[in-house]
Amino acid sequence: MILDIRIIDLNGTFNADSPKLSITFSVISDDWRDGPVAIAIQGTSEQIMDSTGKVLGWLPRGQHYDFGNDIDYGLLAADVEVGDRKVLDADDEYTLHVLDMKRNNNRSALIRWTVTQNFTKWSAKNDTPGNGNENGDPSESDMGTLDCSKEYYDVPFVRDARTGKLILNSAGDPFTPTPAMRRAIRGFVFTRREKKNRLSLYEQYENVVNSDTWHGASPGTVLMESILPKWDGNVFNVTYSFKYKADGWGEKYLDTGLRKLITENETKKRVPIMGDENAPIDSPVKLDGKGGVLADDDAGVDIPNGNEFFWKHNEMAFAPLAIPNPYTMEPRQ
Repeated sequence: MILDIRIIDLNGTFNADSPKLSITFSVISDDWRDGPVAIAIQGTSEQIMDSTGKVLGWLPRGQHYDFGNDIDYGLLAADVEVGDRKVLDADDEYTLHVLDMKRNNNRSALIRWTVTQNFTKWSAKNDTPGNGNENGDPSESDMGTLDCSKEYYDVPFVRDARTGKLILNSAGDPFTPTPAMRRAIRGFVFTRREKKNRLSLYEQYENVVNSDTWHGASPGTVLMESILPKWDGNVFNVTYSFKYKADGWGEKYLDTGLRKLITENETKKRVPIMGDENAPIDSPVKLDGKGGVLADDDAGVDIPNGNEFFWKHNEMAFAPLAIPNPYTMEPRQ
């Protein structure tokens, strides 16, 4: 376990063209079982120092950090290098209060580690946002992060998954009410760094579904909820939030109404549905999908019929966004 972290050296060149920085930390731990990997993980922090000047640790790889009071050099953290460990004794250069920790806590040993973290300016050669073309537009090969989630919704359960046959009661009729089964909606949040602010394009895609097959997903099954850019002083960190629903984002509704269709003289017309006292009803009843009235105990019909849907969302091709396939993304060295 790490007991103490201090900065003992800081070297660098501070110029806007090619800033570099190297920070060396001295670390005290108290467990023989801790190796270099454990030390590297335990000392990782979102900040190097807090507001009081206390050293908290080193930064995660790739985190952006600003050095200097009024110049942003856009430096990015590399992986830390953990040096050999050294067991401390009474002649060690550390102050006595560090050795007091050993006596007061009955620790078997105090071990000193030297940890170095280098920082270099973001380089278009090494980590390019906008590799796609000379205009700096993004490509599917650009690096990014992906968060996945899942939520569920109920759909009618009317056919056996193994046989494909309708599920019926002992009299051969559908169950009432209709049983339900769970379906999953898969959520994806993809974030990457981009050179250009494409806000006008992002806004076109808010609450839009895919118009054609996209990474194997059928048209209308992927909903782009939002695309949000954030400027960090050097590039735009753009977050794409989208969801996949296997049976699509089109809607069907139970056919109900206060009026029905009738045919008079070969002309269809809408007329009020009359109740028990020969007065127009004031509560909707179930219709048969063709404007006729169903019996009270009928399960009802969803409309539109067949493969048609009501759509709340416009559709666009997702290819111009150059988002990689979330199912085939691979780690990079």
